[in-house]
Amino acid sequence: MVFPKDPGPPDYSAYLCSPAELKASYDRCRALRVPPELDKPQQILPKTLLDPRLAKNAFLLTAAGQVITPRHYAGPQKDHIYILCDPELVTLKIFAAPEILVAAEEVGVKPGTVFTEASCGTNALALAREHQRLLAIRGEQHYCKLFKDWWCVASPVKDP
Repeated sequence: MVFPKDPGPPDYSAYLCSPAELKASYDRCRALRVPPELDKPQQILPKTLLDPRLAKNAFLLTAAGQVITPRHYAGPQKDHIYILCDPELVTLKIFAAPEILVAAEEVGVKPGTVFTEASCGTNALALAREHQRLLAIRGEQHYCKLFKDWWCVASPVKDP
């Protein structure tokens, strides 16, 4: 019996933002006067503005809750965080272990947080929406201090 050779670890480099995509985002952040030292999002919607968005996206929230279950952020993935946003990049729900939710909220990442470049600088959520594809950003590629320790992968949710 012949066994196929182990291909080794997967190559995720195709999902990383290109230097040109990152440069364009950094240029927009500078034009928007987003401070690189930013350590909290600049825009977080109050409950009165978030609640109508939650109601409008009730089906999406229910479906996401059936797909992203606690096993996705337990065990080896206990440090993972899943952020579900609406098309305007307003956070609707965060799926994570309780201690990660607390840590995220301490830096302003919670339902209502707006992940546009104007609010958070270069980030995977904003770039995935812009380029309409799955993409990844390494920590040091984020524009602001806020996410320099986060490796992020994001993709638009599309209706087939």
